[in-house]
Amino acid sequence: MTSSTSFTILGLTPSASPSDVKLAWRKLSTLYHPDKPGGDPVKFDSVQKAYELAMNHAKVCKVCKGTRTVKFTQGFYSINRRCTSCK
Repeated sequence: MTSSTSFTILGLTPSASPSDVKLAWRKLSTLYHPDKPGGDPVKFDSVQKAYELAMNHAKVCKVCKGTRTVKFTQGFYSINRRCTSCK
């Protein structure tokens, strides 16, 4: 499953915010929960996996843009360091 298909499963566009992803996940997970009448465990698992991928895509660091390294330049020297903003 790719991140674009995960957004499709959740009924969102790839530019959706993390709060939109969470809202769509809650709606679909309550609909397909296996303990509910008419719940579907297969669809519930696909919604869970789609949520994980979509949240990882939506939470990309703004400083390093997902590369996890930042280039520091001082004079003639440049050093690649680990991004301290990533969590």
